[in-house]
Amino acid sequence: MYGLLGVPMARLADRYGRAPVLGAVLMLWSAMTAVCGATVNFTTMLLARTGVGIGEAGGLPTVQP
Repeated sequence: MYGLLGVPMARLADRYGRAPVLGAVLMLWSAMTAVCGATVNFTTMLLARTGVGIGEAGGLPTVQP
């Protein structure tokens, strides 16, 4: 996810500001982490872990100057 979404997330952070993008990806990351605890099968775990990966990929480019 870092390789695929790192550059687009950095562009979003440059366009809209780092704080709003960081807040959004942290909310996504936290929500998907909570969803991981409520999964019942492989498919829901895969989707939840994909959401976690997207949140993590957006975190790194938004905090580096």
